[in-house]
Amino acid sequence: MNSELKNLLIIDIETVSVSSSFETLPENLRHHWGRKALHLHNDDEKSVSDLYFEKVAIFAEFGKIIVIALGIFHEVDGEATLRITSFQDHDEAKLLYAFKVFLETKFN
Repeated sequence: MNSELKNLLIIDIETVSVSSSFETLPENLRHHWGRKALHLHNDDEKSVSDLYFEKVAIFAEFGKIIVIALGIFHEVDGEATLRITSFQDHDEAKLLYAFKVFLETKFN
């Protein structure tokens, strides 16, 4: 097995916005998103609502994690093998707890 691959862990995290649209955000979060949107790259002069749809999920205060996918290289019969597993839940706290338990169990 290629020593560079041994114990290599690849993590992919997928996020979504906490609200389906800017208009359905609670008023206080709409205000905060409006302030944040002023600082985003916006050459096309998109509206605050359009920027919300395109960019909000990457900001922790406006998004949530819904999937964590893992690729783990290990050795099977002298060959490098990739094992893939994922955790998914719309309840971010449950998802992160399951991921934490997995890491503590598998990676000490």
